[in-house]
Amino acid sequence: MRIIWSLKGLDLQAKSFDAVMLIGVIEHLEKGEALSLIEKAERYARKKVILICPNGFLPQHDFDQNEYQIHRCGFGVKELRRMGYKVYGMSGAKYLMQETDANSHADKDVIYANVRFRPKLLFYLINALLQSIVYYIPKQAFGLIAVKMLR
Repeated sequence: MRIIWSLKGLDLQAKSFDAVMLIGVIEHLEKGEALSLIEKAERYARKKVILICPNGFLPQHDFDQNEYQIHRCGFGVKELRRMGYKVYGMSGAKYLMQETDANSHADKDVIYANVRFRPKLLFYLINALLQSIVYYIPKQAFGLIAVKMLR
């Protein structure tokens, strides 16, 4: 039996936590719902909010027929900065990565599923080396870490 916890109905007391982290969540919601959840996170946190998401909209389908895997919106560096977040890059260079192939999860090479070029192992390693660069140039990164200090 699958239990699904709805974030939409979440209502907690303001400043309940030192930090609130939304890791791989907001891209699975419609844009308005994602913005509403971020506002709630900022209300529930005393010190900071941390968001981890793809850089911009990254299409993703319903793996294993799970509709909650679908990406419904995206957030870019400029938008997150306008919202008051300090943004860092993660997961290597965006150019070397791609949408995950729906069939790749049946493959033995799932770790390389998002690598765009072949040989996948080589480009996976190159991308790992680029991580230390894209951290400081988030517009070029595949994923984003956004931190908003509330104090």
